[in-house]
Amino acid sequence: MNEERLLAIFRKESGKPLVLHEVLSRAKASGDEVKEVKRALKDLVRAVRLERVRGRAFRLSRAGQN
Repeated sequence: MNEERLLAIFRKESGKPLVLHEVLSRAKASGDEVKEVKRALKDLVRAVRLERVRGRAFRLSRAGQN
């Protein structure tokens, strides 16, 4: 799963936090892609492009909005 594709999903949601199953649904990820999406989300959090909300949801960080 491409990180830019994931960021586009979050940009489309205009800052609304999304939980994993919502991200997977919007990305139309197959069962084989779940681990790849999880890894990409963690990488985006480490790169400060996404942030965790209440421990289980993700949203764009201020840095990720550019």
